[in-house]
Amino acid sequence: MAGSTTDELRISRGELEALARTLDEAADRVLIDPRMLGPHDDAVGRADVVAELDDVVARQVARSRACADDLHHLGAFARTTADRMAECDGLLAVAAR
Repeated sequence: MAGSTTDELRISRGELEALARTLDEAADRVLIDPRMLGPHDDAVGRADVVAELDDVVARQVARSRACADDLHHLGAFARTTADRMAECDGLLAVAAR
């Protein structure tokens, strides 16, 4: 990420958790239009399609949570790296005197 600063990588855990909650809420509100279910005339066929869609949404929410965790760890790593770089800069400045 040439030209990036650590500030561009910062995102709070609260923001990521809010995103996960938003996805959970969206998953709870998924509305299925019966016209979208295709030629299924029986309730069992429709229930199967709805169950499959529920599974897809649940997997997407789980992936989003995993991404949120990865981003949190990446942000922590970036902050730690920036702190270490600042320490090195300080040591180099002292050594240059």
